[in-house]
Amino acid sequence: LTAGAYFVLLSGSRGIRQTAQLMPLALLIALINPLFNTRGETVLFELFRRPYTLEALFCGGVTAATFLSAMLWFGCLFRVMGREKLIYLLRRIAPSLSMLTVMTVRLVPDVARRAKDASSSRRVIGKGISSSGFVKKIKSGASFLGAAVSRELERGITTGDSMRARGYGTAKRSSFEKYRMNATSVVLLSVTVLALACFISYFVAAGTGVSYFPTVTFAPPSAQDSAVFIFYLMYLSIPAALHIKELLVWKFSKYKI
Repeated sequence: LTAGAYFVLLSGSRGIRQTAQLMPLALLIALINPLFNTRGETVLFELFRRPYTLEALFCGGVTAATFLSAMLWFGCLFRVMGREKLIYLLRRIAPSLSMLTVMTVRLVPDVARRAKDASSSRRVIGKGISSSGFVKKIKSGASFLGAAVSRELERGITTGDSMRARGYGTAKRSSFEKYRMNATSVVLLSVTVLALACFISYFVAAGTGVSYFPTVTFAPPSAQDSAVFIFYLMYLSIPAALHIKELLVWKFSKYKI
């Protein structure tokens, strides 16, 4: 829920559509799991002479929720972490790795953009793929991809030559720093790391968990467990809360102007 809320805040209506597109895949994961995992006492029906159990379905639902949560959090990460932020974080630890990572991340959208440009150019001269057969579409798509990759490789060679000509790697690298670690950032980072360490320690020490097979069993949460889970929910809501705070500050600042 917190990952979905933050993803929608970052992406707007597009985030709602993308989240809705992930739902059928998550549902499919939940429904497919009992086809491979036949453990469990509660048999709902038999399919291909194999039992389809409620416990396996419940386990598949948890797996699907975990998958959906991971996809949404990574979606939030890609929205928030731009190239400048990535270079800023890794500039002193691994400057070469940060540069390589940024170039690799840029490669996929650049190749897609080049392929789209090639497709548009061919469509203008009457050699588009919309009216072609299936085999011709495959060949045209391969030629688009080949042209896009070739242009990116050529650009990579040109970039490498330019960096070498400007003395890259011959001395300690300096970079423009757009971001600063202020007191608020330090406090927030400290609280986040400390809270995460406390949560992991508590979950490991308390042995919280669920047993799915042969039946779904879990210990009823105590008052202490409930308090920890509430604080954990608040911890996961920090990104969305900060985003909402920034939106409100921006909105009120416009009214003051």
